[in-house]
Amino acid sequence: PSPRPRRKRPRRKKAPRAADGAHTDAGDTPGGPKAKRANPPSQTVFVGQLAFTTTEDQLRAHFAAVPGMSGPPVRVRLLSHKATGEPRGMAFVQLAGEADVHTALKSLHKSVLGGRRLNVERTVGGGGTSTARLDKIKKLRTIQDASIHRRVQSLVDAVVAEFGGDDDVDDADAPAETQETMGLRASDVDERAREFLSTVSEDLARDALRDFAESAARRVDNRPAFLMGVLKRFVEERAAEDAKAKEKARGKGKGTAGGSGGRGGGGRGGSGRG
Repeated sequence: PSPRPRRKRPRRKKAPRAADGAHTDAGDTPGGPKAKRANPPSQTVFVGQLAFTTTEDQLRAHFAAVPGMSGPPVRVRLLSHKATGEPRGMAFVQLAGEADVHTALKSLHKSVLGGRRLNVERTVGGGGTSTARLDKIKKLRTIQDASIHRRVQSLVDAVVAEFGGDDDVDDADAPAETQETMGLRASDVDERAREFLSTVSEDLARDALRDFAESAARRVDNRPAFLMGVLKRFVEERAAEDAKAKEKARGKGKGTAGGSGGRGGGGRGGSGRG
């Protein structure tokens, strides 16, 4: 007799997979839904406003020189136009960790390199110009601006406390001989001065405020305007001094290299006599 045909077992239907991003109930699977892992913060910062002549080595050295950095950047990528290869004045700098990112945002935003005041910001993962991505960038900028504002406020408060400026004293009522120095009052530092202080390093801002506070007392009709002039002049003079020091160091390096060659030449002459 011919064998009986095997009956096909009906296949069990697989449960439909949840669409990407859809939530599922905890009872759908024995262990409940897998928790979505949060993306770690990016360890890469965006650098804008670079001079077109800035090299990777120069930018790397600029980051590495900041106190508190664990070391030089892991990677530096200068951006250029695809069609021409011309520099765009922008770069992505990958750092060793989150602590270095905080240091870069605090110390390098608004710092000067190659005569340009840099813009240093956090990056958002992925590319493109989607609304969600642009919103993230906007949020990060808001957080960074608020952090800078708090830092400037803290700095101003510290210098005001150090020099004991009194907002209740009117310059017109106080005789010049009773005031040895200008001091610093909270009312001296208006919004324009705070904005200016946010564009320089914390150490430079502190030194500039102290320079004003320690200057010889004089009658001033508009202290905030006078302070603004002092701040600008101080920062410009400090920048000129730094540039001069760098130029001098560069000259010393060249002189040392030349002197070394001269000694070598003398040595060769001496061995010839022997």
